[in-house]
Amino acid sequence: EAVSRKFYEGYRERFWTFVEEVQKANKGKAHFMGEQGGANARRFVQLLLGRVLFLYFIQKKGWLNEELEFLARRFAPYKGKEGSGFYWNILEPLFFSGLNRPGGKKEIHGETCRIPYLNGGLFEAREEYFEGDEVLRPYISNQLFGGLLEFLDSYNFTVAESTPFDQDVDIDPEMLGLVFENILAEEERHATGTYYTPRNIVSFMCRESLFHHLNGLARVARDAFDDLFDAPLEGRVPKIGKTLAREIENAVGSIRVLDPAVGSGAFLLGMLHEIVHLRSVCGRALGEAEIVLSARLAEWKREIIGRNVFGVDKSTEACEIARLRLWLSLTVDEDEPSPLPNLDYRIVQGDTLREKLDGEPILPPRTGPGFEKEHDLFGSTKDQGVLFVDERGRRTAAIVRHLSSYYSTTADAEKRRLRESIRQDLAAILEDRWNTHEARWKGEIDRVGEKALQLHKKPDDLPRDWAARLQEGQRHIERIQAEREAFRKDGTWPITPLRLFFAEAFAGNPGGFDIVLANPPYVRQEILRPIKPQLKEEFGDFFSGTADLYTYFYARGLELLREGGVLCYIAPNKFMRAGYGRNTRTLLTTQATPQLIVDFGDLPIFEATTYPSILLVKKEPPEKGWETRVAVMDSPSQIEHVGEAVSLKGFPMRVEDLSPEGWTLENPEVLRLVQREDQDFSM
Repeated sequence: EAVSRKFYEGYRERFWTFVEEVQKANKGKAHFMGEQGGANARRFVQLLLGRVLFLYFIQKKGWLNEELEFLARRFAPYKGKEGSGFYWNILEPLFFSGLNRPGGKKEIHGETCRIPYLNGGLFEAREEYFEGDEVLRPYISNQLFGGLLEFLDSYNFTVAESTPFDQDVDIDPEMLGLVFENILAEEERHATGTYYTPRNIVSFMCRESLFHHLNGLARVARDAFDDLFDAPLEGRVPKIGKTLAREIENAVGSIRVLDPAVGSGAFLLGMLHEIVHLRSVCGRALGEAEIVLSARLAEWKREIIGRNVFGVDKSTEACEIARLRLWLSLTVDEDEPSPLPNLDYRIVQGDTLREKLDGEPILPPRTGPGFEKEHDLFGSTKDQGVLFVDERGRRTAAIVRHLSSYYSTTADAEKRRLRESIRQDLAAILEDRWNTHEARWKGEIDRVGEKALQLHKKPDDLPRDWAARLQEGQRHIERIQAEREAFRKDGTWPITPLRLFFAEAFAGNPGGFDIVLANPPYVRQEILRPIKPQLKEEFGDFFSGTADLYTYFYARGLELLREGGVLCYIAPNKFMRAGYGRNTRTLLTTQATPQLIVDFGDLPIFEATTYPSILLVKKEPPEKGWETRVAVMDSPSQIEHVGEAVSLKGFPMRVEDLSPEGWTLENPEVLRLVQREDQDFSM
């Protein structure tokens, strides 16, 4: 912990020094000026330093010209010298010509070096920062890099990933994730409601979600599941038979997991580690040799990142960090370098709560009898049904095919082509939606006008319901025109078409994610005033004018789950009793079945007092008499060993006792006694 804190403080100091100096040195360049100048400088520095840190890990593996001190040796000629030579002559060619281009031998400032082709988007020159442009590219002084490299060289970068319970003195990828999580400025954290979840809580939520998922598919008993995690990655064979091991292996191989508020990617990394662990111990139960299992770790991680985990976040910085952490986790287990997967459409920058245009999401292609094989979208060889016959259907099909190809595409030109094709097809779908809905609302306004003429009434004399309809139509038309104008001006997407971007999760029957887990943002309703009309339109009857933002993530999370899927959130417990939480309470006990409720009260899970609780539900109506497991924590020591605390303190509680009027998390016997006393008092 001391090493982690020391590294974080040193890195944080240098991070903000870079931000300040980049703005000063590039003050004549428009991107680093004006209202967004500071934010753009911060994003650029985060990208730049993330790349440098990534280099330190692959340098440790000998992937940079087979040298363990590649960067220090290349910086030596620039040490103490003025100018931006190290960035321009060494790092830019290393990023954009070396790691971003095929081939093994690359020229770095007149020197031929063995540099792998990694790509994945991390080392792609960003046009918004004029990277690679010899005239407009950013100026970054040698002195800045001198201080940074001296600091990084004082630590040992290891490629051995720690678990939630390790105490490591090295800088490993997981510790680096914690550094990234904490680097956001305090004021931004409060503004966005972002609080990062401790690793042991992440691990607990991932394991509980997996248990309830596997229990539903393979009927895995609790003791058998716990035994799987008691077994280390190498060593003891778990106490399950080969049939169950094969069922678990198949189940986790096809699982689809979404974090709709991904932040720095903690839950996706947590799920990645837990799935790898399950596949490893199941392989041991099936008789596979340890040396074979160890050799498959990188292969498994690449499959999991490409098939099993997905994320969304409004923050560009958060998405960059989440992608970087997944790339790092993949790289540490690979013996030989190979191109990184493209994660732009796996970790999507967008708004989870803005998915619908006029109440309708953009859906992936429909299926039905007679679908042509050449339109196969997900690698299957069987007929998949008939696509929409209209233009919108053809475009959604094209988008899904391009998304599938984009993940593993390595050629820059092909990546640009696919991105542009996706953008153009989505833009055409949006334009079609806008035109359709604008025409519909104009038709409504015309009908009201015609009725007014027939009755010889002026607009001001219309019946109240007619006037309300007229105002509603005008409001929708104004919104549509504003969205269209903003999109045509600067490419601002009014929605995030999650079901289209994550179409493979909705291709099955039932469609939807198997697990949705998150730490949704804690933003109070007072700050939501500008977006409340959007939330009302998006969520209809679920909307409450006094509800905090996290409640809408419960509704959206359930929408994105398949029937029988698992939702697991850590969020404030205030909805359990507050008036604004009635819709949320009703939703979670009628459209879903609570499986586990852990209330932490005012225990210090986060840096601020947020009254967090963990709620795990299945997307299915509760059976009569169903009992959920409830645990109310009252000691900080329980946070470190939350699983054990739940086992010791948990008690069963009937879903019927979770009233829409308010939830009282109390042992049933005590609750009955209180209710009887209330009845006696009222008599």
